[in-house]
Amino acid sequence: SSQCESYQFKCSNGRCILNIHVCNGNDNCGDNSDEQVCYLHNCSPISFQCLNGKCISRVWFCNGYNNCGDNSDKQYCNISSSVQCPPGWIRCPNGHRCIPSHWLCDGWHDCDEISEETNCESPVVKAELKSWFLRRKKPGSRTDRWGFQVHRIAVALHLADNSTFGPGNSTGEEIRSQLTMQLLHRLAKDKRMSSQELALYIHALLVACMDPRDFYSDNLIQELRRRVEASGNYTNPFLILALCNAGDTMTARDVDRVTAAYDSQHRPFWTDSQALAIMALSCISSRSSVSVDERTLRDMLQELKRRQFRNGTVDNFRTTALVTQALFIHDSYKKDFDLESAMKVLADGLNGSKSLLDAYYALPVLNRKSLLNVTSGHCRREPVAEEEALQKVLDVTGETMTVHYSVWMGDEINVGRTWRLRMKVNSTIYNAIETVAKIDNRQK
Repeated sequence: SSQCESYQFKCSNGRCILNIHVCNGNDNCGDNSDEQVCYLHNCSPISFQCLNGKCISRVWFCNGYNNCGDNSDKQYCNISSSVQCPPGWIRCPNGHRCIPSHWLCDGWHDCDEISEETNCESPVVKAELKSWFLRRKKPGSRTDRWGFQVHRIAVALHLADNSTFGPGNSTGEEIRSQLTMQLLHRLAKDKRMSSQELALYIHALLVACMDPRDFYSDNLIQELRRRVEASGNYTNPFLILALCNAGDTMTARDVDRVTAAYDSQHRPFWTDSQALAIMALSCISSRSSVSVDERTLRDMLQELKRRQFRNGTVDNFRTTALVTQALFIHDSYKKDFDLESAMKVLADGLNGSKSLLDAYYALPVLNRKSLLNVTSGHCRREPVAEEEALQKVLDVTGETMTVHYSVWMGDEINVGRTWRLRMKVNSTIYNAIETVAKIDNRQK
């Protein structure tokens, strides 16, 4: 791997291992580089080894003085985001300090503001949770491996690892292919797709590097906007968040809609809606020219903090995850909110049985991300063509030919639809009909 996650140590051979496995006495890297960075000059565990090899008391680290003589005990104590940590060091949760990686989860508090000892099990939980999502893939079926929640799985895996939909990632290719197949199938059904489901698909297309404005000539952003404009007194703030994440033009009316949703106390799952409303407002504020009262936004965030119970929860598991996502805005969790307890609630809750919905909301939190991180900014190339993604899920190998299959009504073809398929050479018309039927139930 060319890059490891923040909770991982990069071995000299390029392999990534969990930070908690560094300096544990075992060769976890396979080249012993995770042990070579530990105590090259046999400093004691309660000492700090300077980059020049000198050992000083650990309590002198970042005390403002050059105790090492080479400045290495203060050089990385207050750094900007552009400064890289030295090899074998990790960045503190607040992002402004680097510490030796073997100090993580050793019982000593070495980072300021947010301790590196908080939720030391979370790297393991994150890795296990990502693995749990990957195991959602069903064996056998080529067209329904990831199930009907593939849109949520796509978003969760992207927020856990932004390389999921990178070039050459087979998991991302599989999910992208089924996402295409499933969405085509849903759009072809007579039953109208709900606005909530449409927004979920838009989010999934964004992270999968596919264009929701041109999905088989359907502009899904435009359709969701049309529904929002036609809605009554209440608009689900998740719809506004999806439109904003997708780069749709925001308006002052959208701010009013989101604010009204925040104030709708009689609605079920009110606190969940408030958290989503805050994220939508933050998106509008940061990604559009529409004015948002930042004081109102801060007041909303402060009100959410008051919902936290002493044990760290906010109403229930799912609400705790959503509220914590919202409180990442402006680092609001740093004051009047017990982030450590909230993270522990989520980590503990995911150790046992879990629903996909709970995991979908919790995994971003464990990676210090939120639904505001659902964008296509990570995409490095042109959006994947829907035909290409669909063709991969049909798993056509060997010598092929292109077939255009059309269905229309009336002699003048006033209503019609055409599919462009890549079929095996010597395929029959019946093979083409069966392939189209997999996409569109109305063709069965």
